[in-house]
Amino acid sequence: MAKSKKQEDVKHKSHKKSKKHSKSSRESAGEDDFKKVSSLKRKQTEVARVLQLKCTMLLQGNLSYLEYTELQEELCRLNALKESFAKQSAGLEKS
Repeated sequence: MAKSKKQEDVKHKSHKKSKKHSKSSRESAGEDDFKKVSSLKRKQTEVARVLQLKCTMLLQGNLSYLEYTELQEELCRLNALKESFAKQSAGLEKS
């Protein structure tokens, strides 16, 4: 059975394993914590930005009753999310 040129090329190529520098578990845990904290900070700033926009919409008062109630529910949800992120961030910074 004849092999195609592509199959022969693949067979003859040497596959080198990438040499990753092994880091100590302490260093990688520190990097993971840093990534988690920075991710939480990004999320916190985004939630704060959206909260500010929603509060501005609420203060303008050009809303129907349905829009007003939906906006209030969304503000409650965003405030809870903001508090949750703050608690998570405080917990990560302590450890």
